[in-house]
Amino acid sequence: MYRLKELLRMFAQNSAHGKKLWTFLVKVKQIVHNDRRFRRLPRNMTVAQFIEQLNKKGCRYVILRWFEDLPHVEYGGDIDLLVHDDDAAILDSILTWSPRKGGIPCDVYSVSGLPSYAYKEIAYYPPVIAQQLLERAVQHDSGAKVPSESDYFYSLVFHALYHKGYESGLSEDGIQAPKVTEPGHDFQTILKEMAEKHGVAVDINMTALDALLEEKGWRPTLDMLEKLGHDNEWCTKLTNEILKDMPEVPGLAVFIIREEAASPADEQNVKEELEKHGFQIVRSKKLNEQEKQHAAQQLRGGNWGEKSSVLSGGLPATIVTAIDFNPIEPSSELKNKYPLLDNRRIADVKKDMREKYFKNIIHSSDSARQAAHYLETVMPDETAEVLEAARRELAARQSAPTGILLEKTM
Repeated sequence: MYRLKELLRMFAQNSAHGKKLWTFLVKVKQIVHNDRRFRRLPRNMTVAQFIEQLNKKGCRYVILRWFEDLPHVEYGGDIDLLVHDDDAAILDSILTWSPRKGGIPCDVYSVSGLPSYAYKEIAYYPPVIAQQLLERAVQHDSGAKVPSESDYFYSLVFHALYHKGYESGLSEDGIQAPKVTEPGHDFQTILKEMAEKHGVAVDINMTALDALLEEKGWRPTLDMLEKLGHDNEWCTKLTNEILKDMPEVPGLAVFIIREEAASPADEQNVKEELEKHGFQIVRSKKLNEQEKQHAAQQLRGGNWGEKSSVLSGGLPATIVTAIDFNPIEPSSELKNKYPLLDNRRIADVKKDMREKYFKNIIHSSDSARQAAHYLETVMPDETAEVLEAARRELAARQSAPTGILLEKTM
């Protein structure tokens, strides 16, 4: 299947007819995917048989929550699962998408957030955390694999805060009344009892629990919070709190060139395209293996799709810091899609490069403050120097007489 997709991509890249076919197939895929709300157990399969099949096939999975009464699932309930990327095919071999042929709904997420196994186009949990959940899984009385007691508490706090947000029914600070008074589950009581049982001293409110997860290494990265914040006011608030403390150089942007465009010729093409769109390169740096892995975990919600999608440009390879002296205000449509976006040219250059390569070969920050955060994340020891270089470029351009073309200083 992957080979077929690659051949189609090459056909599209080299033929006008191929491009039309590719566009048509992408639209069909979007329609089909949007129509699929969740997988289901086949109607003739019991929950006990499902668990038995998963274990028999050696699937690395956990049933994430509300598993206490398994194999019984209450009427109208569903099953939430996390699965290893390499074992997602096992779930596909058992479950069905068809409401007519299916019974109990199953929400299935993979460690890295594979296509149709993602949550809002990102991993459900930070991939490192998700992998640890699988590795530390224990067996429930039903035979199902479930999180360890400690992981269950922290994963449920994560779910309440960052998937549910104010919909969890938790108070933001323990003083203000919850914004939702009738949530689907009583997280206030459930988390309080779990914390007491495991000796975790924490107030059960959103601010205190968020601080606890940050201390324990469970808090989402900025990129993940940004994605989650599209329909979660709490995550949007956390995102803005992080960014307000970031230094801001107007017009600053950070572009991540991915492995599929890591050759010298392709990197040069990307940089020329950036300059064509009005960006001036301030600094470019090839990432070593350790930096690549760190950037992959911390940026883009941990989801780079390198194992699963022919459209993926692979992992991070090079970080390019650039500055646009004349940013353009994004349209309302773009702002709805990318709430942090502060320069339309960022979206334009990514769109043009993706159409040229038929792959997502570049990733970027959405705003000047987020660009500074990217630098601090990927190359903290060099951030101050790069920001100062960008400020010098900006000051030089602003002080130059109108009509004079400045020579690049770096």
